[in-house]
Amino acid sequence: MNKNFTEIDLITLLCSKLCHDLINPISAALNGCEMIDENINDETNSLAGSLVRESLKRASSQIGLYRVAFGVVRGVKTSFMEEELLKILNSYNDNKKIKLDLEIDKNDLNIESTRLILNLYLVSLQLLPRGGSILISNKNSIIQSTCSGDYLATFNDISDIFKSKDIEINDIDIKLIQILFTKLIAEQAAKSIFIKQLDGGEGIAVKIKSL
Repeated sequence: MNKNFTEIDLITLLCSKLCHDLINPISAALNGCEMIDENINDETNSLAGSLVRESLKRASSQIGLYRVAFGVVRGVKTSFMEEELLKILNSYNDNKKIKLDLEIDKNDLNIESTRLILNLYLVSLQLLPRGGSILISNKNSIIQSTCSGDYLATFNDISDIFKSKDIEINDIDIKLIQILFTKLIAEQAAKSIFIKQLDGGEGIAVKIKSL
């Protein structure tokens, strides 16, 4: 693929995305700590404590998923258990707006496929801004996410990135960097990624399969 961007461009956008995602829960936790320091009354302290716990739980779940999705796992693990993957996904999906189901081939759940699944899940969340259901399957070396909901985001930009061989970095923002990164790690694994609308417009399917 002809790339009109450098590794530094990619790293910068990914770091911007991580900071954007993590700043809200961390700031909320700090606000809760300030409320506790003010020690207004027991009820306020209790609410502040709940805010701190929930915000730190949210930040921790995000970091847990990003560590595997964006990080490098070397030497420690060669594969993931389905239970581990489900725990990471359900922990991240704490707002419960998304109903998540998995159909996983346990014999095909290595580090590479796990990273692809996690990134595909993050892509799928962008397609369902108001919630819905996501079915992620991993069978016969084909990973697919089927997304359905009352409101599906326009996916023209996503489709263009998946299909394009000549991407301008100036067209990529902190939301689209997730799409580009997923495309790049799929290509690194000698796979292609496709997106299509299901018959009747009732959903969207995103598929990763070997070239």
